[in-house]
Amino acid sequence: MSSSRQLTVILLSDISGSTSVLQKNQRSASLAIRKHEKMLKRLVPRFQGQIQHFQGETSICIFSAHHKAVDCARAMQMELQDQVQLRIGIHDGEVIECNGETYMNGVDLAYQIEMCGHPGTILFSKNVHNAICNETSHSDVSLGYFKCANSTKPLEIYGLTDPGLKSIRPLELKNRLSYKVPSQVKYPKYQASIHSY
Repeated sequence: MSSSRQLTVILLSDISGSTSVLQKNQRSASLAIRKHEKMLKRLVPRFQGQIQHFQGETSICIFSAHHKAVDCARAMQMELQDQVQLRIGIHDGEVIECNGETYMNGVDLAYQIEMCGHPGTILFSKNVHNAICNETSHSDVSLGYFKCANSTKPLEIYGLTDPGLKSIRPLELKNRLSYKVPSQVKYPKYQASIHSY
């Protein structure tokens, strides 16, 4: 029985409200899904990532470095923010190869993090925050603690606040987080501007 484990960074993206949009306007929903797919195929390889799973409105991509995943997420939101209502969650985990089968842990947590956001947000775990805080010029803010399923410990969630991204709306997040958003947190409101890479 042969097996190997490798640390990976998981980026999960989801088109917000795609099911209800599909029910109301199939053409608009189909167009959003096609834009999402085309963008993934172009941007994910640019940041040395791989598309692990794509099913309509949802994708799972993996990266070997935290800052690559965050860079890709930012590029995705910058490109689609006026066209597709996208939420993104990032967490790290392991890819496990065992007897020709591939398994990933950490996907469930990335999904739960993504679900805490509103359209336009990039949310991630403290592991990701710790990895990028000294590596890149990104800015982020702690959004409070989330009691996730299958875990006894609350998870601190951060939101990316780089210039050009949509502002985080803390009142919306309060309805999703299990614990209070820190009152001392200041949420910068940036004018729309595109980062150069």
